[in-house]
Amino acid sequence: MVASTAVIKRLHENNLVPRDHIFYGVEQKWNYQNNRESVIREKIISQQDFQRFLDILPQTKQGKQLHLAARLSYHSGLRLSEVLALQREDFVVSYDEIEDEQFEIHVRRAIGKGHKARITYLPLNMKPEIMQFQSFTISRKYATVTTWKVCKKLHIKSSFHGFRHSFATNLLISGVDLRSIQQYLGHERIETTAIYLKVMTERHAKMKIIGY
Repeated sequence: MVASTAVIKRLHENNLVPRDHIFYGVEQKWNYQNNRESVIREKIISQQDFQRFLDILPQTKQGKQLHLAARLSYHSGLRLSEVLALQREDFVVSYDEIEDEQFEIHVRRAIGKGHKARITYLPLNMKPEIMQFQSFTISRKYATVTTWKVCKKLHIKSSFHGFRHSFATNLLISGVDLRSIQQYLGHERIETTAIYLKVMTERHAKMKIIGY
């Protein structure tokens, strides 16, 4: 069954589905590339808004797990499915060429989109907390719905997947090269990662207008 554009608009207007929920069908005639750039641009969340999000998460066992899951995605670029599948042994302390410590996440082939194994990184200040980590018990549905509800309450147009988008754009702002970001995100094609470059170029152009 294909949803018409009018039906989709009505669902969004009445908050019956998250606005980042995409329905695929011939009747919509999506311009995929432009739509993807638009979604990414809208879902990027600043560090300040991300902290606001963390601050009002439920102080329950599930809420605390979501607190950690969100930070893992925001700081490493992992997808929700990859975060929830993490086990203690996936976190590895290693050393670079000059013997500086670095904190790695080894994404196992079985859980990544496209089944791509890869290595990404976490800030070293998360190491003490992760050393106590075993696994997640929250569901994908809980993480998705709770994130959407909290973002809506804060009037933030983001989602759990938006944390991954924010990771990529934060790296670009910091000067990390596109090829490295591609590897961290697990993208098959560099063109997919290059979308973030276009998004950031447009955002920077808008910043100039307001005096930055």
